Amino acid sequence: MINNPTSTGETERTILLPPQAGLTSLLRLFVRTFISAMVMVTFTVSVAFAGVPDAIKQRFEFQDSFVPKLGVPDIPSGSKPWTEDERASFLHLLDRAYDLAPNILRQVVLYRPVRVYRAKDPRRRLLRAVASMHGLVVPDLFLHRPSHIAKKPYETMTLGTMIHESVHLLDSIGSIAFDKKWQALVLPRMEKVRNYFRAKGMGVMEAIATANPPTEYDYIGQAQGLPTAYSAETLGESLAEVVEAMLFHKNIDIPSKMQAFVKANILQRRVKKEPAIDLVHQALAMWEKGDLMQAKTLFKKAETAGARGDNWAKLDMMRGGLSRAIMRARSNPFYLVNANIYYTRAIKAAGPEIPEAFRERGRIRSALGLYKEAIEDFSAFLAINPNAPKTLFLRATAYKGNREWRKALIDFDKVISLKSGESPNIYQGRAEVRLRLKDAAGTIEDVNKAIGMKGGPNAQLYYIRGRANRQSGKINEAITDFSKAIELKKDFIVAQGERAEVYLRTGRFEEAATGFETIIDLEPKSSRAYAYLGEARYKQKKWDQAETAYSRALELARNNGQKFYVYLRRAGVRYANRKFDDALKDLDSAVALKPDSVDALTKRGFVLLKLARYDQAIRDYEIIVKKNPRDLPAIVTLAKLLEHRGDKGRAKILLQAARQVDAKKAKKLEKMLIIRKR
Repeated sequence: MINNPTSTGETERTILLPPQAGLTSLLRLFVRTFISAMVMVTFTVSVAFAGVPDAIKQRFEFQDSFVPKLGVPDIPSGSKPWTEDERASFLHLLDRAYDLAPNILRQVVLYRPVRVYRAKDPRRRLLRAVASMHGLVVPDLFLHRPSHIAKKPYETMTLGTMIHESVHLLDSIGSIAFDKKWQALVLPRMEKVRNYFRAKGMGVMEAIATANPPTEYDYIGQAQGLPTAYSAETLGESLAEVVEAMLFHKNIDIPSKMQAFVKANILQRRVKKEPAIDLVHQALAMWEKGDLMQAKTLFKKAETAGARGDNWAKLDMMRGGLSRAIMRARSNPFYLVNANIYYTRAIKAAGPEIPEAFRERGRIRSALGLYKEAIEDFSAFLAINPNAPKTLFLRATAYKGNREWRKALIDFDKVISLKSGESPNIYQGRAEVRLRLKDAAGTIEDVNKAIGMKGGPNAQLYYIRGRANRQSGKINEAITDFSKAIELKKDFIVAQGERAEVYLRTGRFEEAATGFETIIDLEPKSSRAYAYLGEARYKQKKWDQAETAYSRALELARNNGQKFYVYLRRAGVRYANRKFDDALKDLDSAVALKPDSVDALTKRGFVLLKLARYDQAIRDYEIIVKKNPRDLPAIVTLAKLLEHRGDKGRAKILLQAARQVDAKKAKKLEKMLIIRKR
């Protein structure tokens, strides 16, 4: 079927032919059913159809595998070439489909060739997404079916599936499915089906996947005038289901108004070429060839040609996907904004009838950093499909981006509980959240799980576990993990910084300095790295090297907060190197940036004492004591300075106050502090 070319969500159903199909059993079944009609000839793409006109047969192309250029990684199917028996089976089925519904097949091939694919793994997400652009994808005609479906006649089921997929193809942009009359017929029934399952905490797709036997959801769908619960998922799906039911499932009582709509718009529709739809298919062809800008131009022309009041939500979905592909190809975020606009238009036009529009817009908004808005979009999708694991994962990631750690954890937990196919990305995402919540043990557990999966080990995982080990005090394990992360990704600056900082805090100063120097080689304008290098050299008592590092950090500092920190640090180095006047200049600069900083005032007061500038020191200590009346060293120092200046009355009051705070410590400080004469 044709859907949004980038849509890979839970509501999409693309059916592929597996190469491992049992041809022997296939031929037996065909022999039983219509052996008299089977004629074996030399099979190529141009094999003659029994009753299909040449104009139609020439529009079907057999494809062994495909590697399309759609802005996604190349995806070879890995399948073997078609065998003659497989081609014969398909062509015979196509001939029978034409006998039953010739008008549908005429319309299907009207705008472009129909490519018939066979693929190795129909579960691959990207493979499904890419295949949905290419026209009629081979139904799983030869695949064994669940027991409840296998009870239906084999040839009826396969023919019905082919007609179903053909309806999607001829209505590729939804110009029929979104007709106002069709909406009026179907939407109320859809909502009843959805509400039924919503009351059970289930989405429609989940109900279909889990119901066994399927009697319950079949009954609910049919009771609302729809063949199955699946048809309640989208307007287009309901259209295809009704067409299939009218042709093949005579036991389902479809409302007469629905039948009339389908007969007028599908079964008896006049075949006429519509320029807008033709332009859409041309755009898709250009997209497939990798000419994204030409595809963009053709989509624009299609919109202009089709401005006749029809609902073009699917066209906007395609244009949104194309904008995202252009963004990836050109690394231009402008196209993300474009994609957001197109998905918004699709939502305005179709709303919940294309739930993928909410999910895809959520992806775009997350990429733009609009996490709150992205969460709203993912939640809108989940209101329709509450247990869609991929969308739950996307919302969890958006919660993480918005720093809503506990909500992110709830969604990650739910994704894992659904057991829809484990992925290291899910456990990595939850590990990052648990790390933020200071759950070191849980973080390590998730990382270990992810590392043990196929494709799991990566630098980020070891980095996360390293932080968790550091958080829990396992320093050696943390260093090992950070080292492994760096080994896997040489330019992993954050891991380099974490390891160097661990070295610094554990007294391995030379290793710390080497680590920060490596970071500087990778990022020469990192003020933070120079500042840490200065600290490592300071711990080694290499005063000149430390001062040089701090001076460079000061040159690169981007804001006053960074400058304040570096001035304080460099002042300490200069004081240790007995450059008291230079230390005072740094502290004057620090106080100028933050006049109320007790730390800066205390350090400056101490340097002023060293330089015997007592009057200036008194002013600083008066501010400190006023801010913190229980700061014993400051109180005693101020008292001794006042006493030295001759203000013995105030000095006495301050000393009494100090003794009330802690008499023993106060007396000890009084003896230690000697104010020398000028």
